[in-house]
Formats: sequence, structure tokens, C-alpha cells
Amino acid sequence: MKTVHFCTTDFGGAFKAAYRINEAMKECGVDSRLCVRTRYHEYTGCEEVIDTPLKSLFSKAGNLGNLLLSKGEIITDAIGTDVSRLSSVKEADAVILHWVNSFISYSGVKSLCKTGKPVIWVMHDMWPYTGGCHYGYGCERYENGCGQCPIAGSKRRNDISSVNFRIKKKMFSMPNLTIVSPSRWNIECAKKSAVMTGLEKYVINNPIDKKIYHPGTNVSKLKRKLGIPEDKKIILFGAMGDSVHKWEGIRMIKEALEILPLSLRRELMLIVFGNGKGLDLTGFPADTRGLGFINGDRHLASLYAMADVFVSPSVADNYPNTLLEAICCGTPCVCFDIGGMGELVQTGKTGYLAKPKDVRDMSEGIAFVLESNLKARLSDPESNMYLTDNSYESIGMQYKKLCEKLIKNGKHK
Repeated sequence: MKTVHFCTTDFGGAFKAAYRINEAMKECGVDSRLCVRTRYHEYTGCEEVIDTPLKSLFSKAGNLGNLLLSKGEIITDAIGTDVSRLSSVKEADAVILHWVNSFISYSGVKSLCKTGKPVIWVMHDMWPYTGGCHYGYGCERYENGCGQCPIAGSKRRNDISSVNFRIKKKMFSMPNLTIVSPSRWNIECAKKSAVMTGLEKYVINNPIDKKIYHPGTNVSKLKRKLGIPEDKKIILFGAMGDSVHKWEGIRMIKEALEILPLSLRRELMLIVFGNGKGLDLTGFPADTRGLGFINGDRHLASLYAMADVFVSPSVADNYPNTLLEAICCGTPCVCFDIGGMGELVQTGKTGYLAKPKDVRDMSEGIAFVLESNLKARLSDPESNMYLTDNSYESIGMQYKKLCEKLIKNGKHK
């Protein structure tokens, strides 16, 4: 069986998930390949669709057109690249879409469906079934057609979000589309949206390479290498995403640390990795160090294993790779109880779920984890409490069986 995956670029959380799903399927005997609109890193090994200056020119013009048609975070993908004629699609038995904004348009998805092949859309956020937002931040208008979009600041019922909603509803009426998401939360939200009425929907968690992400790193050795005092307790934070949410996360981490008792703060060091360019880490109530972008899974896994707690202050997320990575490395996590976070983090077992946007509760969660024995229990390979099997073998086989089912049942006919 042959499959082809599509993602816009070769960086970001959605790409990381797409890459791992592709690798997991290959380990399960599937002839699978991953294509992106633009490849920025040779080491990712994916195939670049926009691979000539002329294609790049048309793609940039299309992206500009989409930008003019969009409004802030309400994204319209009216213009895109038709990938249905690619040899990778013609040779595939099934097509798997991931985060394809600014790459494959609404009509492009229809063209893929018209090939007669099963098309699986893996939802890494809420965008496929909303009027254009990636997360609703509490807004539930996507359940009834959108309009009067608070994110777009619109008071009109027939605004850009309602137009997008109607277009998507037609797009998802194609008979050979199937929906997958790594979290139950996202699937339950999708079920409430009229965009996806009648579509088959499956929960398949994101995979992770457990040969890399596992407890067992020599913490003392790594601390010496990084010049970190042996007696320091490490709080790890990934400054990911766009600048607005990145800065908001930094602010909440800072406030949470300020609430901690002074005696505990003196024992701490905050380590920040990710999009570190321009980050202002001064004025924190604890020793703080920015490591910038971490290149390489093994290096990242060693940081997780070294940390005493990983903190994610995200106020909107689906099934974050960072939480999965940290827990698999034996490090408990503190995060807000939003989106699919609760499917990864359970208070007292794999970390602490704080009340949404409640910085004080997040601070209490940090103290709870640091003063408990969760780290020791999670780091013990014999009694690791993270029971969900996200291995390549398990997740790859689930995708393989889904593809085989769709092909065998003639869903594409």
C-alpha cells in the first residue's frame, strides 16, 4: 500500500506530527512519503512541491491573494496549489492531509477527492470545521454556521467567517473524505459543527519515537555540560508558536513564578527553548536561561529528561507534542485544562491540570509537582505511569488499518 502526506512546511508542531505519522507508517510496512509546499531543512527528507522559481512565484502570489481575502486570524484558503496531478498522488492508494493552510485550497481538496482515492484529513487544530479560526477561544459559533465573528471583530451575520463556513460545508460533502484527530476533544468539537455532518471521524493519537523519548538521561552529566548547578530544580518551557501567544506564555510563566514561595524560587532555574530570538528573559524571579531553537530530537529529549517539570501556559491547543515528549521522558507537566491537554496530563499522575487561564492555580501546580515524587515515578521505566501507547508501531498500525479499511470498503467509489 502507498500513501502520501501533505503539510505546508517542514517546521512547526503540525509538521512534526505529520513527519512522525509518516515515519510510523513506514515502520509498519507502508510505502509512505511526505510532501510539503516549501522545504526549509534538508534533514527532514520530505519532498518539496514548490520546487521551481516559477512555481514559487505563483505560490507567493496565491498566498498574497489569500492574505487579502483573510481577516486577521480568520484564514481563507481560496487560492492554492493543485496537487492532484502530482505523481505522488497518482501512485498513492490514499492521501493524508495535515496542516495545509496557504498550500492546498478548498478547490484543491475537491480535486483530490475527485481522483477517487480516500482522503484523510488529520486535524491538528479547529480550522477545518470553523469559519476560519484555528482556535475558537471559547466561541462556539462554528456549531451553527459562524457569522458575527468575535475574532474578526464582526457584527454582521454574513461575514467572512460565515462565507468560509458555507464553502467548507460544500467541500466536506465530498463522499471520500475521512476525519482524524489526535484528541477526543477535537473530534467532539467537530461533531458539533455542521461542516462535518455525516463524515466518519476517528481519534488516533500522535506517535512518538520511544527509542529517543524515554527516561534515562544522565541528568548530572548534562547539567555539568550546560553549566547548571547540581542542586537546581529545573523548570522547562518551550516558547513556541506565533509572537502573540509566545509573549503571553512568557508573561504567565513569570507571574506564576512570582507567586511561588521565595524559599522555593531560590532552588529553581527556568530554561526556555524554542523561538528564542528577541525573547526578553530579564526580570524573572528565578535564574533564567534561554537556549534558543533546539535542533535534534535527542538533544531535546535530554532537556526534557533533565527537567523536574515542564510547564505549558498555552490557552488554546489540541494535543501538544511538547507534553507528549516530556511525559515520555519521565517529566511531569503543568498546563491549563483546555483542549486536549487533559488527555495527556492527569493531576497526580503525569503532572497537574490547572484551571484555564488561572495563573495562581498554575503556580500551585508547579509547587505541587516540585514537592512531590512524580518525577521519580515517571522516570522509572518499570513503573512509568504514562499508559497510553503512542509508539510508532501502535500509531502506525492504526493509520495503516484505517487506510486499508477505506480502500477495501470502496469508500472512494
